[in-house]
Amino acid sequence: MLINPTIRGTRRERFIAVARAGADLDPDQAHLARVIEYDVPDREGNGTGN
Repeated sequence: MLINPTIRGTRRERFIAVARAGADLDPDQAHLARVIEYDVPDREGNGTGN
């Protein structure tokens, strides 16, 4: 979850609890994000575009 950096402490913990419970978040204050990590092994040109 990406939380507005001005939200700290107990208020931030409440946002996290609300998100875990599946409730809706205020889009001006927090956004759910999905992070996907992957590797591309042996890519031709080694990523140089050649």
